[in-house]
Amino acid sequence: MVAGAGGVKTGKDGGHDDENMLETPSELTGAETLAAGALAAGVQYVTGYPGAPATSVVEVLLEQAPDLTVEWAVNEKVALECALGASVGGWRSLVAVKSVGLNVAVDPLLTLNFTGINAGLVILLGDDPGAHVSQNEQDTRGLAYFAELPLLEPVTLDLGAEVMRTAFDLSESTSLPFILRVPWPFVQTTAEVKVPPPASAPLRPLSLAPFQWISTGYNAVANHVRLHARLADLEERFTASPWNQRWGQGLCGVVAVGFAAEKLRPASEEVPPLSVLALTTVHPLPRGLVLDFLSTVERVLVLEENDPWVERQIKALAQEAKLTLPIWGRESGHLPVGDELREENIRQALAWLLKGKTHPPPSPLRPPPDLYTFCQECPYIPTLEALREAIAAVGREVVVTGDPGCLIWAAAPPYELLHLKYCLGASINLAAGLARARPNCRAVALMGDSSFYHTGLPGLVNAANLQHCALLLILDNGATATTGFQPTPNVGRNARGRPSPSVKMEDLVAACGLTPVIVDPLDREHTRTVLQAALERDDLSVVIVRRPCPLLEAAARGEVRRPQYRPLQSPVGTVSQPALNPAAR
Repeated sequence: MVAGAGGVKTGKDGGHDDENMLETPSELTGAETLAAGALAAGVQYVTGYPGAPATSVVEVLLEQAPDLTVEWAVNEKVALECALGASVGGWRSLVAVKSVGLNVAVDPLLTLNFTGINAGLVILLGDDPGAHVSQNEQDTRGLAYFAELPLLEPVTLDLGAEVMRTAFDLSESTSLPFILRVPWPFVQTTAEVKVPPPASAPLRPLSLAPFQWISTGYNAVANHVRLHARLADLEERFTASPWNQRWGQGLCGVVAVGFAAEKLRPASEEVPPLSVLALTTVHPLPRGLVLDFLSTVERVLVLEENDPWVERQIKALAQEAKLTLPIWGRESGHLPVGDELREENIRQALAWLLKGKTHPPPSPLRPPPDLYTFCQECPYIPTLEALREAIAAVGREVVVTGDPGCLIWAAAPPYELLHLKYCLGASINLAAGLARARPNCRAVALMGDSSFYHTGLPGLVNAANLQHCALLLILDNGATATTGFQPTPNVGRNARGRPSPSVKMEDLVAACGLTPVIVDPLDREHTRTVLQAALERDDLSVVIVRRPCPLLEAAARGEVRRPQYRPLQSPVGTVSQPALNPAAR
């Protein structure tokens, strides 16, 4: 480990306090270190929406803190707004979302940056370079820059707890929410680390000064100016932060952002000495620290996941300081423009860096992953078979839209039914718009139960109000299966498995003026008959296909944590095209 990286507590201004760390290191995952940091900060409220890789941190908190208030919200916007309310009320709050999940919460995000917060508020952001379990490969750091909010990325596992804990302190001292970003490998990796013991935080006083929590034309500009002043103060603190580490001596430099520093280590040990700057404080960027580093090297390689945000900032800093050294990274072509940083990419880029090679050939992307299909005994299988038979029977053009989740495999052989899929809740809106453009086509929207509660309901309300024609097929398997079988509002239990009021989807559908038909997919003939009749209509119809996921009982016993997807076999072996990832959310 790097000097200063492990076994430390950082106070409000980054001071070390080894006395409050556990004396004996433990073998922990990154998810466990982050959870330990939240507990050490005295977190009082945890919410979010299931989505890897952030989900695993919430699962650890559910297991290790039985008295902590932990809730799964119906979507990320709701989660962030609940957490903000708890923060205003005086509770330290943690919001766990994945990359595409923060997109859903942008509306409140771009106003709470102006009003600020009361008790510490941390947004744990799980990004997915390489799109292992996501429908895209977005670099969500862009939203932190867009919202002008501080962003942290721990460079090592043993900084995870420290950065999480201190983020709550910094959030309170600056009255700003903090975004703590971790990629998929961070939460999965294990290491011997020291973590602080759990602590408690006092209930902060509630302040209701006029316009304190209201941003409008009256105070928006003043709030914006104040936000920039807070960020300037943070930049000064970040410049001296021990979280940003330097090691090695050499004329070739590497700026490694967040967990990319750990990926650099194996490759850097096999080449001549390098000067390395590992950054945990990503935004605001500690410009003085970066410029000091640039003045000691002849050329620089920037490693970051996965867009060249920091590379571009460093180039701008160098230009302002009239430094002429080459600065390379993803934008320059020395690293692939997409995909997760891989050891072979880093080794090749280091070789070019040491040789001063300015025009490298493009690096090949990894081959696409295997194509998968449903678990054994999945109720989606008879549902799709019945739908395929119904489509064949009606003899009209049918286009099928869908949402992320297990039903993504409807696009794979042997079904090949799914034609459009974008994001949660989109299927009904896609189907409605498509039916407007093609009145003779029957548009079918496939939507999971979790997706229905997430953002599917507003689309159904819109379709009912505007008299769109589509068939909404809700596949209710009783859980958010792809992310770990978290309950939906339909099932009557909360995140801890305790009883809670059930919000029946059929009641919500009925409130839209529609009469849903509920079928059991194991009654194959009845399901096919109902679907065929719905396909022959030219109106807005809703069919609920209800059968619990067969893995739910095993998940409740802790025997499985995720769906057991099966590689799709072809006569010549495992199918690899087109590329589709499991758990595409």
